[in-house]
Amino acid sequence: MTDTVLWAFVAYMRDVYKNTDNSLSRNLVFFKTFLNWNIKKGRAVPDDFKQVTIKKRDTDDIALTQEEINILETINLDHRLDIYRDMFLIGVYSGQRFSDYSVFEKADVSKGMIIKRAKKTETNSYIPLHPKLERLLEKYNWEVKKISSQKFNKAIQQICKKAGFDDEVKKTKYQGSKKMIERFQRWEIVTSHTARRTFITLSSEKGMPDHIIMSITGIRDPKTLNKYKKLNLYSVMDQATKVFK
Repeated sequence: MTDTVLWAFVAYMRDVYKNTDNSLSRNLVFFKTFLNWNIKKGRAVPDDFKQVTIKKRDTDDIALTQEEINILETINLDHRLDIYRDMFLIGVYSGQRFSDYSVFEKADVSKGMIIKRAKKTETNSYIPLHPKLERLLEKYNWEVKKISSQKFNKAIQQICKKAGFDDEVKKTKYQGSKKMIERFQRWEIVTSHTARRTFITLSSEKGMPDHIIMSITGIRDPKTLNKYKKLNLYSVMDQATKVFK
């Protein structure tokens, strides 16, 4: 039975590769895609594998606060790190994936907006070319450096450490019924994807309607958008203070 094979695969990935539920869910999708491809090719594959699922868990990924963005905009850095800081801010200002904002072109500009088709989803994004974003793109003559996300992540973490983003952050992971809690300093979990998450979170906090956020970011599913929005404890405290001052 195909489902028996898949459950064996699940057990193997948990025991040998220590996959968390989210990683395992993603790997299971890849496996099922392969099986569906075989079905399309006319090969006999029992469809009971479709019943094997792993529930994805909410992640503890972070978004930066407006105050932290202000610090990144003004912190003094050497030339090497300055480039990575600018790249991160381009992501914050545009709300795009790392793979997309490194390929902006002036030819994409129409009526004060960058109209870009996302590499991953083939969906158009309508990105306002506001002064902060335009200034950074002009600084590099619209030729943003192309580097690996791994190299970028190491650099932006170094910058955030220098900026003093050292609050303790807890991240919870699951392997089936096993719950694991890891502790990090805030700078350790900032990545290229934090920029996009920050844009969405700050835009939502400042009252931008969801359908506008989706048109800028190219996100089509409201459920996906909600996963990007992260609770900012500083904003919660600020709002509560305004109510009870």
